[in-house]
Amino acid sequence: MKVPIVQVALDLPLAKNFDFLGPDVMPNDVGHIVIVPFGPKKMAGVIVGFRETSEISQDKLKPVILVQRALPKFSARDFAFAGIHLRIVCSSKPRLSGLVK
Repeated sequence: MKVPIVQVALDLPLAKNFDFLGPDVMPNDVGHIVIVPFGPKKMAGVIVGFRETSEISQDKLKPVILVQRALPKFSARDFAFAGIHLRIVCSSKPRLSGLVK
């Protein structure tokens, strides 16, 4: 059986999702908080979807450590709100011209 590739949004200053293996992840887990390995530490993130393939070879993908099913999951409405907020924040340019002399 093929192990699904899970897309996880992490709290990082990057506008991208990260791929992980999800051997214990089910399709209805989208929106749940997960714990994943990220470099030398573990991070919390949110499952935002699944992929058929990844740019990273499957033997280099790390597995999801834990799916927090006991906690409420994010809804499609929560994702839509976060997407609008992210577009606003990312599109605003800092106005430093008056501050630097």
